[in-house]
Amino acid sequence: MGLFTRNRGGRGSGAARREDAVFEFSRQLVGAAGVAEIAQALFRTIDDLFEVDRCVLLAIDESEGAGGRATGVAMMGGVDVEVGTIAIDLAEDQSAVARVVRDRVPHRVLDASSESLHNAQVAQVVGSTGSAVYVPLRTSGEVIGVAVIATTGRLRAFRREEVEFVQKLANDAAVAIERARFAQQLRDVGERELIVASVARAVRESLDPDEVLRVAARELGEQADADEVVVAMRWSEGLDGREARWRAAERAVGPQINPFDEAELPASARLAIEDRQPVSARAAQGAPAGTQVSLPLRHRDDVLGVLVLDRAHHAFEPTEVRLIELIAVEIAAAIEHVRLYQGSRRHLDEQLALARAAQSLTADLRFDRVLEHIVAEVVKLLRTASAAFYVYDREQGT
Repeated sequence: MGLFTRNRGGRGSGAARREDAVFEFSRQLVGAAGVAEIAQALFRTIDDLFEVDRCVLLAIDESEGAGGRATGVAMMGGVDVEVGTIAIDLAEDQSAVARVVRDRVPHRVLDASSESLHNAQVAQVVGSTGSAVYVPLRTSGEVIGVAVIATTGRLRAFRREEVEFVQKLANDAAVAIERARFAQQLRDVGERELIVASVARAVRESLDPDEVLRVAARELGEQADADEVVVAMRWSEGLDGREARWRAAERAVGPQINPFDEAELPASARLAIEDRQPVSARAAQGAPAGTQVSLPLRHRDDVLGVLVLDRAHHAFEPTEVRLIELIAVEIAAAIEHVRLYQGSRRHLDEQLALARAAQSLTADLRFDRVLEHIVAEVVKLLRTASAAFYVYDREQGT
């Protein structure tokens, strides 16, 4: 057995040190920008008071699987093993980590070398000889983390009041982490809104359908760090179907416009159109799942087209898919705006053509000239290469 040690010092001096430590810890939390800085402030405070050798912070994500998951996010003390390699499935785990998350109370390990509840992955970082304390980071609703403080190569009997004090520090750190995460979420929302607004402005600057599709494909490709983007517009009355294809490897060339053939779409895109919701797939046969995402371009009850994004080097995160969904709404609105404009212009052209045709019937008394005017206006109206006008002779039947 190793030598037991306790924190030395008088009762009064210990209380004063803790008051000073709490004040300094609170001051550091105010200026901390993220989880890593908060964790280091917690570690420094604990080390100053209790002279520990190792500290590790595990983040708890209860949305991962049935029991949740614990992953290493920060550490104190020089060790060879990276804390980021810690990944614990809490549904399968029987160690102190799972117990602390479940019971929401600290757990003390007096002798790590003989304590079966000392987690093996944590032991690789903090050491398998010495003492340790597992402390939950509690908020009002859940345990968001577990702090492990440990000595290495020496046993230390952490007193109950010491553990309770560490628990208070851990709870303060938990509140600070929640506050930092909320602030980051607000920043993310702000950045997301700026991106959506930027794309919306870009795609609505033109009423030309080809240009709208080109801009949409280019903006999506740049924002999503995609390898390839297809923005397709389906056929509609008076407006041919077409698609813009953007490739990261051909940025200088720009998106190419091609006729739209729904049968040539990947299966995920056809399913997205049919189900009217995003569909994830593999960008290529050997690519990871989620490296291709297809989203329908919906406007009210109509599906105007589809987006297909490929990124073989990295799967799309749920937050990225949500951002693409918001951009898809703006692209669909821009396409609908183009459709309305093109329809209105076509209707106006038809009215003008009819007016010109009517005028030609009365403006010239020569029959052959009248027929020429009518044929010319029909060609313009129907946008054909040629037209013919046949006069039926009732007497001759020809």
